[in-house]
Amino acid sequence: MTSEELLDKGTDYLHGFGDVDKDYEQAMNHFIKALDAGSFKAMNEIGFMYQYGYGVLKNKSEAVKWYRRGAELGDTDSMNSLADCLLKGLGTDKNVDEAIKLYTKAAEIGNFNRVQELATCLIKYFDDETEAYKWLEKSFESHSISLLLQKDFSGDKDLKVMDALADIYYFSMPDTPENKLKSFKWREKMAQRDPRYGYDLATMYWNGDGVEKNLDKAFKLFKQSAELGNTQSMSELAEIYLKGELVPKDESKALEWITKSFEKNAADYELFYDGDKKFDAKIEALYNLANIYYADEDYTPNCDKSLEDKKRAFEIFHQLDKLGDDGAKYRIARMYERGEYVAQDKLK
Repeated sequence: MTSEELLDKGTDYLHGFGDVDKDYEQAMNHFIKALDAGSFKAMNEIGFMYQYGYGVLKNKSEAVKWYRRGAELGDTDSMNSLADCLLKGLGTDKNVDEAIKLYTKAAEIGNFNRVQELATCLIKYFDDETEAYKWLEKSFESHSISLLLQKDFSGDKDLKVMDALADIYYFSMPDTPENKLKSFKWREKMAQRDPRYGYDLATMYWNGDGVEKNLDKAFKLFKQSAELGNTQSMSELAEIYLKGELVPKDESKALEWITKSFEKNAADYELFYDGDKKFDAKIEALYNLANIYYADEDYTPNCDKSLEDKKRAFEIFHQLDKLGDDGAKYRIARMYERGEYVAQDKLK
């Protein structure tokens, strides 16, 4: 076997991929053989096993040694792994400057897997948004982190960079009004450039998060982006119409928007179905509607739904049962078990 084949086989044993079960001893054996055959990438995998204690005694310092060996020999995955440890002080002293240098070197070679961390460090420690923007832009040009964001409405890489920066300020920076406002500003630029990206901005207006609360603006943004194809906004509109807090309650409109959401994402949902069951957007939408009414405490903590809502959920679950949806049977059973709307009847 070649070094690459040995490395791939080791990865299969490490994660239980393909036709093999997880076997950490076999994984380590294959990584060692791959290393002997000339694979520097094996050092990153061996370091990973030491860092998390897979088949060996957990030893972060030992992991750092393997990452450093791989990085010095030019393996970009090892560079990124070592940078992660240096950034957090795992198995070594914390060293932000060295971490940034390693993230940058890996990205310069073409490995953008930690570009989000690199951009965050540049903003957090050096207030260098321009350099962060540059690296995020390069990563999107390479398409190497296309899965970083799932809001892929257009091929406009600037929109994706704006989205990434907004996320950095919101999720990765200290939770301060200043950072929330910066996140809001990037969301605002995105929505102005392409209204399909209005969902996150609408959510900030809806919650008064980083900006003064404004339900009317939020609703308009949700509606505009939903009409242009944003399925997240479609789902949000459905709940707004169902609750009737901002607009008159309208179950038919709620169901219409939920159905549109499922229809737009039909291809994605069908991946989760086997050949024996065909995905039906209308049934899924109806089931989703019933769940909103039901608000099971297992899924919605501290819910306090009215008896009228429970009744409507019960009716829709029965409607779904007649349509052949097995999930509805489970929901009906739960309601009988707990005595929700109906009299408790454990035998039923």
